Amino acid sequence: MMSPLDAATLALTGQHLIEASAGTGKTHNISLLYLRLLLERQFSVRQIAVVTFSDAATRELRGRLRRQLVEAIAFLDESETSNRPDLGAILGRYRTDTAACARARTALQAALVGFDEARISTLHSLCRQLLAEHAFDTGLPFFELDDSAGKEVTREFVRDFWRRHVILEPDQAVADVLQRWKTPNDLAAELIRSQTLVLPIERIDPADAEGWVKKERKTYATALKRWRNLHAKGTVAEALKQLQQAITTKYLNAASDSPLGRSRVQRCLAACAGEPGQVDADALTPLRSSSIEAQISKNAEKAGWTLPAELAEVASVVESLALADEGLRLALLARFTRAAIDFVRERLGEYRKRARCLGFDDLIGQLHASLHGDSATHLAEAIASEVPALLVDEFQDTDTLQYAILHRIHKARMDAVLLLIGDPKQAIYRFRGGDIYTYHAAARDAGSNLHTLRDNWRSDARLIEAVNAVFGSVTDPFMVDFIGFQPAQYPPTKDKPESWLQSNSPLTLWRLPDCVGDKGPKAWTVAQFSARILGEVAASISALLREAEQKQQPPPSIAVLVQTNRQAEQAAQVLGDWNIACDHVSTESVFLSQQASELEYLLAALDAPTDAARVRAALATDLLDRSLDDLLASRDDLTHWEAELALIARLRQRWIADGPYAALSACVRQAAARLLSRW
Repeated sequence: MMSPLDAATLALTGQHLIEASAGTGKTHNISLLYLRLLLERQFSVRQIAVVTFSDAATRELRGRLRRQLVEAIAFLDESETSNRPDLGAILGRYRTDTAACARARTALQAALVGFDEARISTLHSLCRQLLAEHAFDTGLPFFELDDSAGKEVTREFVRDFWRRHVILEPDQAVADVLQRWKTPNDLAAELIRSQTLVLPIERIDPADAEGWVKKERKTYATALKRWRNLHAKGTVAEALKQLQQAITTKYLNAASDSPLGRSRVQRCLAACAGEPGQVDADALTPLRSSSIEAQISKNAEKAGWTLPAELAEVASVVESLALADEGLRLALLARFTRAAIDFVRERLGEYRKRARCLGFDDLIGQLHASLHGDSATHLAEAIASEVPALLVDEFQDTDTLQYAILHRIHKARMDAVLLLIGDPKQAIYRFRGGDIYTYHAAARDAGSNLHTLRDNWRSDARLIEAVNAVFGSVTDPFMVDFIGFQPAQYPPTKDKPESWLQSNSPLTLWRLPDCVGDKGPKAWTVAQFSARILGEVAASISALLREAEQKQQPPPSIAVLVQTNRQAEQAAQVLGDWNIACDHVSTESVFLSQQASELEYLLAALDAPTDAARVRAALATDLLDRSLDDLLASRDDLTHWEAELALIARLRQRWIADGPYAALSACVRQAAARLLSRW
């Protein structure tokens, strides 16, 4: 059961897990807890480690904590009542006792003076500090951080593994390996990208991987035996006749791109005519029950047609055989990947030891190994005595190894405190580093010390209520049984601003109406669907902008969320057609944009200012914005043309004197107002 967090009264010992959704004042509460650790536990800034998971977040957090120290000192210096009740709850008692106030002020001033030494960093940086400070206990008296060399060595080890298991002695999974990774460099790139060599298979123990293969082989053998028996009895041959007859009578749809397309059926016939012990499960796709059931036509339904007994029996067996084949291939690929990870890790470890250098991700692995090695107890106690307080922001991004480090240090000292702050809803995203099982383990270890921040300071009160209604009505909203939905609330102390919006609905579900053709309702095509949706979105945004203008409000910030870059481009195009300016964020290369092409035309003209074709191409860009009439006039009027050449010459001279950026900036400044009104 989670209790609302009160930063002023939270016990500053033990392990605590604080659930904090976006906008609930997570960083603010971290800064309040940081103050209390300085004052009530009398820790120095070197004894408190504040950890987050990116350099940008670290810089922001450092700035917030420094400002909190300044504000706290100012609060203690004030004689009048402050408008900071949160600080009052923590510092109020010091202002009633002159001696206590002086001691508190001295402690905070010392923290501010020594703040440059504060341990506020990413977890990787903290591990690097601890490895350096405890070099002999960790077995690394001297080491350099060299990530680039490690990547090249990793590639070499992967190539070595590839030669052994793909070329010289091909693994059983070699076909699937080559389908996933065309070359050893592809495999190495995925291992390097995954950080600390963590892939989805990483959780599987080598023995478990082998056990998985044995289990799937047994399942496959059972399905194959059933297939052989049906083949021997002639049931397969009869089922093929029934399949072809059903296609001929149009009881089964057989479009060329469907599982029952002509080429697929021909391949299936050839596979069934071969040796029954040598089965290509993929070739048997037309005989799978899932393929057949998906292609039953309306004619079959009207006629009351059902699968003949032989076809139904064979389809069931082929479905089992195909699933068993997929399972075995996945297990073999998992075993190969697990072996590759272990092979590379072992050799990389040996290399690091010889070269006395660590890669960025080795920092985690090395400290973890040291905290669970021969001198683990001594090392953990030494670190815990130096850093008895650990505050971890964005904890949902922590993996198993990282949490094991934090937990081991915390447990080495009885009065230590470990504060884990995160959002479990984000921990389900494996692609961004989230690890839901690590989060669950931390919640278990925290016992009853589970807290939540419910006041949402960022969202509108009505939207908060709407989100609560949607997610609160679902038993298992995140499809993970140990993560429930914690309803948020609008802060009771925050004034509710008046809304100028005519609509009073914070959340709207829009149902696409039926598509009506000449002969009545019909299915929407993808193109029709996209156009209709984007048109409705643009119309809604246009209405909001008009409403804001009528009520003399600034234009609201509106976000349009889509799933792909292509959809984002389509949305931007439609909004442009409605004369709605938008900032389109894309992961595609900036050099593919229209603006890049126009800059190229301008630069080409500046490079060759006497080339008439290049100059006219530059003049026609949005930056210089000459119309067709202007271009024709410059062709026919020498004075007009000389003026255009003079402009290009001035920009070129600016380029020569101050560089290309200065020339382009001058050009953009002149066109800024016009371009902004258009874009």
